[in-house]
This record gives sequence, C-alpha cells and structure tokens, in this order.
Amino acid sequence: MVAALGGTAVTVEPKDRDSFLIMQAWIQFDADLTENVEATIRLLSERDWGDTGLNSGAEVDVEQAYVTLKEMIYEPLTLIVGRQPLKYGMGFIVADPDTKRLAGNSNISAVEESMETSFDAIRAILDYSPWTIDLVYAKVQQDNLAVSGDAIDIDSDQELWGINVRHDWEYALIEMYMFHKDNNGLANGLQLDENEITVSGVRGMMHLNEHLSVFGEAAYEFGEMDVTLNNNLMMAYPPSAMANFVVRASDGNTINNISDNMDVRAWAAYAGMEYRFMNDYDAKMHFLYLYTSGDDESSETTYETWDPFYTEWAGGEILGILFPVTNCHYVTIDGEMKPREDITLWGKYAYVTMAEKMNHSIVLAMPVRNNFWQAYRVDDKEREVGQELDLGVKYDYTEDVQIGATGAWFFPGDYFRDANDSMAWQLKSSLKVTF
Repeated sequence: MVAALGGTAVTVEPKDRDSFLIMQAWIQFDADLTENVEATIRLLSERDWGDTGLNSGAEVDVEQAYVTLKEMIYEPLTLIVGRQPLKYGMGFIVADPDTKRLAGNSNISAVEESMETSFDAIRAILDYSPWTIDLVYAKVQQDNLAVSGDAIDIDSDQELWGINVRHDWEYALIEMYMFHKDNNGLANGLQLDENEITVSGVRGMMHLNEHLSVFGEAAYEFGEMDVTLNNNLMMAYPPSAMANFVVRASDGNTINNISDNMDVRAWAAYAGMEYRFMNDYDAKMHFLYLYTSGDDESSETTYETWDPFYTEWAGGEILGILFPVTNCHYVTIDGEMKPREDITLWGKYAYVTMAEKMNHSIVLAMPVRNNFWQAYRVDDKEREVGQELDLGVKYDYTEDVQIGATGAWFFPGDYFRDANDSMAWQLKSSLKVTF
C-alpha cells in the first residue's frame, strides 16, 4: 500500500484489518416561540471508544441551530436561518457538505457513519401550492488566511447558492433546480484562480400503481476549475487537497504539481424503479442505473469529470468509502422485507465500472486518521472497478431500542492490480436508543 503523509508519498506495510467502537450521542431541542416562530438546536458528540488523543473528537458540536420564521412579510414566505439540514430530491446534488467520504468536524474512524451533515445557510421557501420555490445560500467553509507581503491574494471561502422549484401532483412530482458553488481554495502556496461550478437539472417521480413507482434525474455541470495534476483521478476532492501529493503516471514518471484552468462540461443521470409486493412481509425491491461522466483527456481546455457536489449517495457500504460518485456506470439492486413486525431484513448488490479509462497507475482513495491517505495500484487499461454485496438486519427490540447488523463484501475488478485485488469485507453492529 502507498500512503501520503505531510505531502510526501511513502510505502508502508499494509494493515489488513481494523476494529473499533463508536459512540454517537445527540440531543435536540425544538421550541415553538411566538406565533409562526420556531427554534431548533441539536448537539452532537461522535468519538471512538478509548481514543483520548488530540483527534479524539470528544468535544460536543452544535450540529444544528436555526430559527424558522413562517409567513415572513407575507403568508407564502418561510425563512429559515442558521445551521440546518439541506436535502433536495434524493440527495444526489445537495445533502452533505463533505459527502459520505469525510466526517466534517468529527474524527471517528468510520467517517461514513458521521451524522454531521448540516449547512450554515439561509433559506427562503415560497409555498404557492402545488408549486414550491426554494432559494438557498450557504457558507460551506470560511477560511481566514494570514497572507503576508505579495504572496497570495485569494478568496478561499466555499459558498453555495441555488434555487429549487417543485410541482406536486397527487401521484407524481417534478423538480427543476440550479446550484452554484464557489469552491476556491488554498493549496500550500498554489493559487486556485477559478474553481466555480454550476449544475442545472431536473428530477421526477411517479407512482404508476400501488405496486410500481419510477424515478429519475438528469443534470449538467458547467463552469471553471483548476485541475491540479489529477485529471480524471477516481476521487472527488478539490485540487487544493491534491497539490502536494506525488502521483505517478503509467509510464512511471512523476506528474508535476501544476494547476491548469479548464472549462467544466460534465453531466450525470440516473433512472430507477421501486416495486412493492403488497404482501404480509411488506417486501419491496429497487433497481437503479446511474451514469456520471469522466474525462477522456482528449482536450486540454475542457474537463468532463462529474463533480459530486454535496451528494450523500454511496454505491455500497464499502464502495461508498473507497470511491466518489464520478466517472462511473453504477447498477444497484436492493430489497427489504419484514418476516415479522419487529425484524427487517435487507440486501443490496452493486456493480460499478468506469466511464473513461484513467492514465494513472496509483490513485488516492480515502483519507484516514493522522493525515494519511490510502492509495491503490491500478491498471490504466481496465475499467471494471468491481462488485459488492451487502446484507443487513434490524431488530426493533422496543419502540425506543433498535439493534442492527450489516455485512459487506467488495470483490475488486480488473481495474485493481494484483497487490490490491483481494476481497474487502466489513462487519458492523449497532445499538440505537431514542427517547
């Protein structure tokens, strides 16, 4: 395995497995104040058991803190101000400020389990039933840079603006949206002049009958981005996170740490269905196909790799940790059933292949503790990433207590070289108490 620490690539002995216990505790206060005024505060603590180091994450974070003002100025307008959850549609574009592959302020080992998903935002919601217009502004990241002399003049804040328009029918809905993110950043002395992307799309859902529902979404991205040495890398981190890492191309040569300003032209689409068996077991199945574009490196001025924005999507328990939702064809089939009222069984199968081949022999995947990044040796002539099988059970012990268990197995495809083509597996159990 290859790892990167402090900007230097090093080879370390692989650690084949790990185990840990995580505590997640939260308390939420909802208050109805004067007429049409509500306030919400949610405190969250996430930490690994036995972790008492500097990165223990033992502090308590204010995960939500916002006020809701209904009928603001006039009746259709609702204003929501503060740290709040944002999720549009199925969470494909906006749902998690750092996606499922990072954990915000938390330092828990299983970052995909983090409950930190809120944005510092202002929302204005206009309810003209059956139409709903949602305007949003969010400050995703505030950077306070101390720049001396004539070193760097850069606006490093990350901001999000958007509008989402929704129309509801009795058995269907359609949403149209446009979101823009200004994701300028600092990369150890490297200025990112332009890193702004706009996404425009449409989403729909329809219940055809009591058994069958269909849904889909299509989106197009355009803008400008500083593409730093990692054209079409199979990862979703901004160039600022990549500037100091040494990556070798297929010919073995080191790619220099340079930044190229390119036009972004990317798109993504998915279509799926849900079938409800309407039986005593409350059984249902889902099928989904997803495409996100990749860059074929045919142009020096246009970058075609899909930016996952602030998605919460993950192809599987393990796939969602290793790879972002970009440059891929995804096929997933999942289902669930209740053999009895207090037990739910579920399973999921996922297959993923790349949309475009990548000219790299090593890719960075997931950041782990102490600033290490995992990296994998890959074959640039192959596209098949692999397939995954997930199985799980949830047991409602009481109305307040739920016990769960999940198993996941990832079978690498031809894209992985021999050094990294062993099956990966994961077992998780959970105990959830609500009151």
